Amino acid sequence: MHRIRPLFVFLVIFSFSFSDPITETLEKYVNQELEKKDIKFREKLDECLSVYKKYYYKDERLKKELEQKGCDPYIKEYERLIEKATERYSRELDRKVEQAEEIKKKINYFGVQVNGEKFVILKVPVEAEKFSIYKVEIKGENLPTPYCRSEDGIWIHFPASKKVYDLTVFLTDIEFEKKLFSSKEKTKFLVPDKIYKIKTKIKLSSFKKLKLSSEKSGKKFVFRFNLPFVYYAYASYDFVGVKKEFPPAAQADNPCRKPYLTLENKPDSIFIRFITLKGNNVSYKDFRVAPQ
Repeated sequence: MHRIRPLFVFLVIFSFSFSDPITETLEKYVNQELEKKDIKFREKLDECLSVYKKYYYKDERLKKELEQKGCDPYIKEYERLIEKATERYSRELDRKVEQAEEIKKKINYFGVQVNGEKFVILKVPVEAEKFSIYKVEIKGENLPTPYCRSEDGIWIHFPASKKVYDLTVFLTDIEFEKKLFSSKEKTKFLVPDKIYKIKTKIKLSSFKKLKLSSEKSGKKFVFRFNLPFVYYAYASYDFVGVKKEFPPAAQADNPCRKPYLTLENKPDSIFIRFITLKGNNVSYKDFRVAPQ
C-alpha cells in the first residue's frame, strides 16, 4: 500500500465540511478532472473515499479495508488529479504575480530593537480602506509579514537579520481579503482579480531601541511607546489575570494600535507583539517591556 499524502487526507476528510476558499478552489479543479473520467471510475472512487470517513487516517483498519476493496489504483489516480489541480492553482497565482501592476510610491521604514531582537517596520503609503497585503518578497522568497491598517497607510514588520533588503510588496484590492476571510462568503475563486506591487530598497543605518515611557496624568497612568503605531500591545494585571489592550488606531479591519494606553490602575506588565523567525519556525512573541 502506498503512503497516503497529507493534502489528500485533508481534502477527502475536510473539504466537504469547511467553506475554505483554498480547499474549494482545489476541489473545483479536481472535479473538473474527474468529469473527464468514465462513470465506472467515479463510482469506484466514491466507494473508496467513503472508507476514509470511517477511520482515523493512521488506523490499520483503514489500510486493510482499502486493500480489500482494491482501492489502491483509484486512490493513486485521485492523488495525481489533486497534484495536477494544485499545479494549476499555483500557475494561476504565479501568472497573476508576474503581471502585477507596479505602483510608484515611496515606502518609509525604520529599524527597531526589542530586548536584543531586531525588526524592520515599514509604512506602505496606500489607501488602507482599498488595499490589503497579498505577500512580501525578498529576492523571490516569501517573507512572513503581519500587517495592520492606520488611517493613512498599511504597516508591516518582519524580523531583521541584516540592514539591507531588496523588497517587493504585493497588494490586492481589499475585497479579495474580505472574500478570503469571511465565513459567510461562499466564493469559489481564490485567485485575485488584480495584483499590484511596490518595490523598495531598504538601507538601515541602525536599529533604535524600543522604549516605553510612563507618566501620571491626574489620577491616571499613561504608557507610551516611541513608535507611530504598534501591531498589538497590552497591559497585564497578572494577579487577577486581566489584560487591557492598546486601543485601535483606525476604524478599519485589522487596525493598528495606538502607541499609548491610559489606565486607572498601574499594571504589573506591558507587552508588545512582534513576529519572530527561528530557522523555518514562524511565531508571534510577546515582549515584556519595562517603562523607562
